[in-house]
Amino acid sequence: MSFDVEGVRAQFPILKREIDGNPLVYLDNAATTQKPQCVIDTLVEYYSNYNSNVHRGAHRLADEATTRYEAARDCVAGFINARARQEVIWTSGTTEAINIVAHGLAKQLQPGDEVVVTEMEHHANIVTWQQACLSSGAALKVAPIFDSGELDQTAFEQLLTNKTRLVAFPHVSNSLGTVNPIVAMTAKAKSVGALVLIDGAQGIAHGGVDVQAIGCDFYIKITADSLHINTAVSDTLRAIDQHQRANRLCFCGHGHNRVHSAQ
Repeated sequence: MSFDVEGVRAQFPILKREIDGNPLVYLDNAATTQKPQCVIDTLVEYYSNYNSNVHRGAHRLADEATTRYEAARDCVAGFINARARQEVIWTSGTTEAINIVAHGLAKQLQPGDEVVVTEMEHHANIVTWQQACLSSGAALKVAPIFDSGELDQTAFEQLLTNKTRLVAFPHVSNSLGTVNPIVAMTAKAKSVGALVLIDGAQGIAHGGVDVQAIGCDFYIKITADSLHINTAVSDTLRAIDQHQRANRLCFCGHGHNRVHSAQ
């Protein structure tokens, strides 16, 4: 079956625009994708019919908004084969998601511990861990890449020791397009007892992500910018129950069983 290019373009209103007399050709999907009409219609439907706080109201609009919000979580959980819907956590984007994980785990790092990343990271997945190591006294180790843009798997494996506490790497490099063997790399990191964080921002759009088969602890993220969905819906997957061990970044009005005035 041939790919119906015109049929796909017709779903995106913005592609009807002309720039300097020429049809719009948009190639910056790694940063932000354009939205098809069905997504725009759904967003208009929300603001027109049941705009309300999610999980924060006891009236009909809040109930309808919450039901649809949680239905999206179920959809994502199925898309990535999560073990449970609770493993899907919404954030504003990849950078915030990585920072949330780093904030929690940095408090558990100690001098002598090591964090392993690669030379092909997005800045959000290297600067964040540089700061976590700086504040904790842990050491940051960086796996090199070949001139071809592929990761040196031998060097990567040699960096993994019993001191390794976390390993972070991209599913697909945002700058090189390199597709990493994430299942094999995760298994190597797990063999030394390390947590594994995968930056999936560029990989998820290609489909076929099964977080149970991968075996990672954090798959970040199913990005709205890469999947033509509403940018208010992005997520971090935490594939194991790390929330009991990671320190909370933000305290708010939701998620507490009891609040009292005593310290």
